[in-house]
Amino acid sequence: MRGFAVFQASSSFHSSLSQDAFSPLLRHLSHRLREPSGSGENREALFEKLSQQVARSNNGTIHHNNLRYDSRSEVAIGRLLERFVEGFRVDLGRTFQVPIGQSSKGHVLTADFCIGNLLLEFHPPRLRASRGRPGDFENWRELKHYERLLEETDAEGRIPIRELFRVKCLKSYEEKRQHQIDQSGLHPGKELIVVGNALDFYDRVLCRIATQTLPPRSSFQALFNEELKVGKDVKPSKYQKSRRR
Repeated sequence: MRGFAVFQASSSFHSSLSQDAFSPLLRHLSHRLREPSGSGENREALFEKLSQQVARSNNGTIHHNNLRYDSRSEVAIGRLLERFVEGFRVDLGRTFQVPIGQSSKGHVLTADFCIGNLLLEFHPPRLRASRGRPGDFENWRELKHYERLLEETDAEGRIPIRELFRVKCLKSYEEKRQHQIDQSGLHPGKELIVVGNALDFYDRVLCRIATQTLPPRSSFQALFNEELKVGKDVKPSKYQKSRRR
């Protein structure tokens, strides 16, 4: 009964959350866009400078078409965008590994892809502690709450709980990254979408921007899995990426 009760509560909350979590982000009205040096020309010059820096430090561990990717999922997404979005081509520093700003240490921050006025990142939410941090949870208390719910719930009830917190962490990460983009001023007015798996990508991105006929949702995971096989594992270069987050 405990698992069923949690399932009901989680399902109800997830149903109401999904409409907000998967709709275009509401802008934070309390923040104004800050453009580099206050002009479009300076913004374009900075973007060009950072794009060149990204091109020099392309250092992922998956090789495909003379480019290095951070993951096989990035390769799959790039190939599927080229397949289903007319005119899109993977172009390092411009449509792929796109500069969105700089860290306090001067490292280039990037989004995985840019398709018109849409920025896209692939980021499976981290639902466990890693490197001394509470994953993608807001704090340790929230992580412990999540872990306690899983411990107190049966196997069936854990499924909606995991999905509930996956969506919550994904939305939280998306909002933080959107704020970084707005503050940098490199992409005024552009929207960020963060996807955590193949079906997120299908539902939130391809169904919205595809210009070619998509396969049924039921068969998309299999197509994505096939694309994951593309690419070759390589060792990273000796220098560290300048674009690490």
